[in-house]
Amino acid sequence: MSLSKNGQYCGRRVGVIYSIGKWFGCRHCGDIAYASQMRGGKYRWNGVSIPDIERAEKEVKRYYYNGKPTRKYKRLIKLNEKFEMGLITMGARFDKRFARIAELAKKYK
Repeated sequence: MSLSKNGQYCGRRVGVIYSIGKWFGCRHCGDIAYASQMRGGKYRWNGVSIPDIERAEKEVKRYYYNGKPTRKYKRLIKLNEKFEMGLITMGARFDKRFARIAELAKKYK
C-alpha cells in the first residue's frame, strides 16, 4: 500500500513505492508515467508504432522453416499490415481520394 498526497492510503497494492517530494506513493498517486505511455499520435498509427515494427524485425531470425512462414515472421507481417491500414485511414481523414483506397483495402481484407 502507498500513501497519497493527503497522507491517506490509496488502497492499491503496488510493488514499487516512489519518493515524491516529502511523501511516498505509487505511480498513480505521484502522476508518474512510463515513456511509452507518453508517446503521442505522431509515432503511433492504429496502435502500432515504428519502434514496435523495428523490434519485431530484429526478433525474426528465420523467415521460413520447412516452406512455411515462422511465427515471428507472421507477427511482423501482421504488424506491417496494421500499420499500413492506419496510415491509409489517417490519409482518408485528410483527403477524400484516400477514403476510396481505405474502403477498397478493407473490402479485400
